[in-house]
This record gives sequence, C-alpha cells and structure tokens, in this order.
Amino acid sequence: MIINKPANMIVHPGRGNYTGTLAGALQFHFDRLSDVAGQLRPGIVHRLDRDTTGLLIVAKDNTIHHKLSGQFERREVRKEYRAIVHGYVERDSDYIETHMRVDPYRRERMCVCPPGGNAREAVTFYEVLERFAEFTYVRLLPRTGRTHQLRVHMRHLGHPITADRLYGGREPVELVAIPPSVSELAETEEPEETQTDDAPVVQAPIQRQALHAHRLEFEHPATRKRLEFEAPLPVDMQSTLELLRNAGDKRR
Repeated sequence: MIINKPANMIVHPGRGNYTGTLAGALQFHFDRLSDVAGQLRPGIVHRLDRDTTGLLIVAKDNTIHHKLSGQFERREVRKEYRAIVHGYVERDSDYIETHMRVDPYRRERMCVCPPGGNAREAVTFYEVLERFAEFTYVRLLPRTGRTHQLRVHMRHLGHPITADRLYGGREPVELVAIPPSVSELAETEEPEETQTDDAPVVQAPIQRQALHAHRLEFEHPATRKRLEFEAPLPVDMQSTLELLRNAGDKRR
C-alpha cells in the first residue's frame, strides 16, 4: 500500500506515544500486514517524522517487506521531498555531504559531526524551485536515509526548514499583506472601507515543519515493474507559498 500521511501523526508507537499512530490505524483496517519490524510496527517499511507529510510504503506480508527493505538498503528507492526553508539559498543546486550522529547535548536531535565512531554518512541533493526575499522553496533528494537527515542538512546549510522548532526554524512565518492598488480600490463599491493606512500582518497557515514527501519511485517487488507515485502539496504548504508569492518580493 501507498499512504499519504497527514501532519501530526506518528508512524509507530514509541517514547510514550502509543495511541493515534499510523501503525494502529493500519492494524484496525487490515487483517494482514507484515511483522518483520515487530508487532508495534506492522507493515512499516520506512518512516516519516510526526509533522512531515507525504508518501509511505506499507507491506502486507513478510516476503514483500524483505524485498522492499532490500531496495531501501541498496538505495534503489528514489525519494523526493519539497520544503520551504528560511533565507535566500544562493546556489541553484548542490550536494550536502556530511556525517551525522545523535546530538550529545539533546538526545532527541541529530547533528552533523566528523567521520568516525558511530557517525554515519549522509548525502542530500537539493535544487531551488522558487526564491523569495526571506524564504526559498526547494526540492530535496536524499541519497541516504538517516534520521532527520533533511532537517539537519538544511540547518547545516544555514537554511532551516520553516517552522521546524527542533532545528532552528523559529516560529511560523509572518507576512505583511500587500494593500490593494489604487486601480483595485477604484473598482470596489466602497473603497473607503477597504483602504487602510497600515498593512495588516497575516500569519501563514504553516504550523509545523514545512516538509513534504512528494514523490516515490521503486520497483514493484513482485512484478519488478518500476512504479512512481506523487502526493500533492498539503494545503498548509500551498497556502504559505501563495502568501509568499503574493507578497510582491519574489526573486529569481
């Protein structure tokens, strides 16, 4: 199965979160799922963070699960994410190649570190899709699958993912609404009621890290046919992009 996971849903139980998980929902709806990952993770081949939206693969039996896991281990699964990040990303595209491990000061986070010890290689390709004055919309292609990899790499680049509080994305975006132009006011029936001296502050609707698993490509484990799936951007990311586009400060 291919699942389009919403925000604010944990994939499987852990760290005190035992209810409202995707794994629990799958068990409720399906009689048969793989148990390769254990009883608490039925069918779960890979995972997404709680507030990351988008595509997940779920295996219904153990044979399929093993074959899919093998594709992930051999890096044969192509994953594409979309993100809105803080700041103006200068390069049109580039690779981020680092090593990562658990942050020794905050165990819930990962961090970039020198090679050696328990550090693991992490590689991400990024490409700029749109630039704004203070934000950039990017396409992210992870070549490895480390925990929090994209969030850590964008922070390491100096452009944390918007509203990602764990990795320095600060609070949700606040944008200044552009007042109507003179020509627009002339077309309204009551222009005096719409005209204001100060443009109001509009808070963007993104309340969680602006990261979405947009595309998955992999080989069907039974037919060996190459499959491609896409999940459209969730409403909160679409609305935030529209606010940025309408702010009038878009850059090339």
